[in-house]
Amino acid sequence: MTTRKEIYDRLYGQHNIFKWKAKPDETGANGHDASAIRETIADSKPHACIELGVWKGMSMIFAAKHLPANSFILGVDTFLGGQEHWRRPKSMPRLENGYPAIFEICIGNIIKNKVQKKVLPWMTDTRSAIELCYLMKWRFDWAHVDAGRSYFSVIQDLRGLQTIMNKGFILVNDYWQDHVRDAVKDFCKGFECTVEKQGPKAVIYWHGESRQLQKLWGQG
Repeated sequence: MTTRKEIYDRLYGQHNIFKWKAKPDETGANGHDASAIRETIADSKPHACIELGVWKGMSMIFAAKHLPANSFILGVDTFLGGQEHWRRPKSMPRLENGYPAIFEICIGNIIKNKVQKKVLPWMTDTRSAIELCYLMKWRFDWAHVDAGRSYFSVIQDLRGLQTIMNKGFILVNDYWQDHVRDAVKDFCKGFECTVEKQGPKAVIYWHGESRQLQKLWGQG
């Protein structure tokens, strides 16, 4: 069984990522219509969860507050923003040296909401995260996808994600957007699973039959 300690030790070792003082900021995207998160967690009672696309961490924090005892959620994000953020670069929170401050803000929000023991933010891209999880045999019971919005980024995240999923739910945010909806439908058609719309999210019930990562992504 995949544990938070196992992942934390691999990623951070003896470093305490929650030690420094970070300023919280709960504005912006926060998964405000989160009924699908709450209800799928209540239905499946997952142990290990993963979120692809974290931003300031509010949907991850919301999920953490509804998880069973001894469960956790791994949050994957570059914390550098996507093209939708860089179109308006003056709105991007930054450190004094100009570097985006999103990771620090996410840590501040985690500390403010007192969920340090339930969440684990990881600063990397989704493909690298999925590949390491696959190689380390880290497996998850519940997932929330809210990273890139293009067709290809969504379908790549989903195709990679299914290789590290146990039986459980995969949620995809912004299902009302054409590119997101098309990617979800094509994924479900290719893997013979069904999808339902709940608020702004797609809810996929994953049956636990995964395919090899290398073949899916054209690796040898």
